[in-house]
Amino acid sequence: MLDRIGISGLVWQRLVFTLTDLIPNRPDSGPDAVADALLALPLGTFRGQALGKTWLVTRSLFVGGASEKLVAHALDGTDYISMNLYRLASGSRLKPCEMPAARVVRFVLDLVPET
Repeated sequence: MLDRIGISGLVWQRLVFTLTDLIPNRPDSGPDAVADALLALPLGTFRGQALGKTWLVTRSLFVGGASEKLVAHALDGTDYISMNLYRLASGSRLKPCEMPAARVVRFVLDLVPET
């Protein structure tokens, strides 16, 4: 049906992410909030709950902790999150991989590791 109205799957997916992943502009939802939330997560690979799904998450540090990468795959196969965070003297910089920053922020702030 989307083909009939000229919207490709990728464009539609981006539109849906953009519309559904907007979060309020709150002080606790920026790169520094993500940086703080990441510190509470274990290093390495772990299972966690976020956004109503179970995820397999890998958190890795680089350059002595000055940068880190988080990659997560929903275990039901329907979703994927990937991001890098750089801890700079001027503040944290969040670099999502091919997805809106709001989507990554919402995921990281909602993520709870399984014990």
